[in-house]
Amino acid sequence: MRALILSDDAGHELSLTPEGGASVREALNAFLEEHGADGRPTVTVEDRESGEGLRLLYGEGGISRFTTVDGETRTEFRVVTNRGDYTTAVMNFARGGFAALRFFGPWWPDVAAFERARMRHEFLWTGMRRKHPRELRRRFDALTRIAGSAPRTDGGFTRYAFGDADGNTVLAWFDARGRGIVVGFDRRNPLGEVGDGAALAELYAGVPDDLLRVVRADAGEGSVRSVPHPDGGAQLLANAIFTFSGPCELPEGLIDRMQREGFYAGDSVQGQLLETVLMPEEFTAEALSEVAGWWSSEEIARGLEAAGPAPIPAPADPAAIEAFCRIWADSGYNDQWGVHYILFEGSDLEDHVEARRRALELAEELGLERVDPPFGAAAGELWIRTDPSIDAELEHWS
Repeated sequence: MRALILSDDAGHELSLTPEGGASVREALNAFLEEHGADGRPTVTVEDRESGEGLRLLYGEGGISRFTTVDGETRTEFRVVTNRGDYTTAVMNFARGGFAALRFFGPWWPDVAAFERARMRHEFLWTGMRRKHPRELRRRFDALTRIAGSAPRTDGGFTRYAFGDADGNTVLAWFDARGRGIVVGFDRRNPLGEVGDGAALAELYAGVPDDLLRVVRADAGEGSVRSVPHPDGGAQLLANAIFTFSGPCELPEGLIDRMQREGFYAGDSVQGQLLETVLMPEEFTAEALSEVAGWWSSEEIARGLEAAGPAPIPAPADPAAIEAFCRIWADSGYNDQWGVHYILFEGSDLEDHVEARRRALELAEELGLERVDPPFGAAAGELWIRTDPSIDAELEHWS
């Protein structure tokens, strides 16, 4: 263990040396107990000999690491996912300096990038991220039929739409592999209305081109409100945009606006249609009747019946299922909501080449929905949406 200095912004210091006897965990806990009474301190952990250090930003949900060379300081930032991350980072740093933090990332180059990453992390806890896209598509199908229409497929994407009596709308497009986008406009959403064409176009910044084309092609149809696009044509009025090219994400343009105006990630899903109609825990006729009074009980029952139950996946090759599960057992896990299998976390494309190739083959053979890794993930990670046949087999592996 290297010699370190713990300090805070009030000038308190604690020396931690290999000969001191106290462990890194014990020293950090003692320092926090004595000087971090408010639970939101900023603690610097510094190796003054090497010029490297960490700042534990307890009040901001992050850690910064800094190194000083020839009088110049370079700083990078990381989002903290739980309070134990602070202790883990300090223990790794004490053991091996910056080299030991290689897989403890991603590290962002400035405060703006860190704040965007923090909002993405906050979004993990919203209903749109917790719900499996397979379940969302089932609900969109039912709500479209309840609203008196039917899903329609064009150009490989199936379009769903529903709204209320006040002109608020939610539209969604998904292809057969679950790649898609959801666009909503709800006056009760805290983000309000963006009526200016240029400002609205900025909200869509970061949406993959194929998904943006699908949305633009729909602008102006029926009762959906649209405004002119600065480059010509029209664009759908929106204050909620969610992409499903990978795990459900907010586009960069929407994140930027929410940051500028002081919103939280949870504000993106607030409103009658998204929060209470699309994402209740119980998606039943009784639950919908309570929150969607503009529809009659007959319309709700008829729409749910027309949509039918969730489709049952076709039987898959047991040998292929077992082979996929073995790769999962060796190098994977499920995300916290059980929506994705994450394989080869933190890996580069040069790592696990053969196992990665085999996992991709099996995913294709089994008809699994592979998605793009989320923003900031390592290039070699595989993200694959969970599937009932795989889940059933994995129950025997736990």
